Amino acid sequence: MRETGVMHAVIDIGTNSVKLLVAQGSGQGLLRIHEESEQTRLGQGFYKTQYLSLEAIARTAEAVEKVAATARRLSATSIRTIATSAVRDATNRDDLIAAIKSRSNLMVEVLSGEQEADLVFEGVASDPALATKELLVVDVGGGSSEFILGELGRQQLRQSFTLGTVRMLDSFRPNDPPEKSELQKVNAQLDHFFETTILPQFPTRDDRQHGTKPLLIATGGTSTLLAMMHLKTQVFNPEQIESIVLRDTDIKTRSEQLWGMALRDRINVVGLPTNKADVVLMGVAIFEAILRHYHIPELRISTRGLAFAIAQRAVKNAHKLEVIP
Repeated sequence: MRETGVMHAVIDIGTNSVKLLVAQGSGQGLLRIHEESEQTRLGQGFYKTQYLSLEAIARTAEAVEKVAATARRLSATSIRTIATSAVRDATNRDDLIAAIKSRSNLMVEVLSGEQEADLVFEGVASDPALATKELLVVDVGGGSSEFILGELGRQQLRQSFTLGTVRMLDSFRPNDPPEKSELQKVNAQLDHFFETTILPQFPTRDDRQHGTKPLLIATGGTSTLLAMMHLKTQVFNPEQIESIVLRDTDIKTRSEQLWGMALRDRINVVGLPTNKADVVLMGVAIFEAILRHYHIPELRISTRGLAFAIAQRAVKNAHKLEVIP
């Protein structure tokens, strides 16, 4: 990819946070100039009403205004603003879209679950180290999780499921500190969801009568937190994060550690931001369930995903604003 010198920004409005990526093309691929995340909990309390609260809309519009100002300060020539799970399901999503338009003069594109899955796989598969591998890519978000199976950069199967960290926290808010019975209840609900919903639509390797298992690649905020806690670092370093492999025993140990702590202790875990110390409980339980049900002993982390894929498309179409098909 040639050096374009042009900056492109992607703002990703998720159920839990607003993320910004500013990048440009280079001879080595996509060069990430700046990344940041603002937690807004847009989906907090949403799953009981399907209605975005006025407070959550205000927090999110303010966060978008902030990161858009950063993108403009970095001379981004295009700012692509997309929204995912909570927004696409909300009965009043137009209120959020209007608030963002008013404050930031940005148009919000609401992606379907299938579009989200396509872009996640496109971003992950752009990694040269994974280009020739068979991949099971899982993006665990706040309101939904995307599962994609593919090989040689081509998808074979994809599905978006109503499984997310904020969604689960709304349903299973544990005591502080959590009780063992609460983790058992969460695991039982996850097992039921996998057995009745995920596995029938997205079968295991044994069900598909395939001799080998794909590489399990995790992307999204929760998987990045798991990597940073494993590395014991507060610094987001994509190359360092993508160099590690987390075994099922690592995830199980981390789950037992976090679920055994009070919130005041979890906020001191290196690599875990204070504002993620509650929702991480659901994230680690979801990943433990993924490994358990797919019988895959380890996972790798990718920091490429939805926003990365959109930025790549922007670079390839540097002088026009692409529309997602």
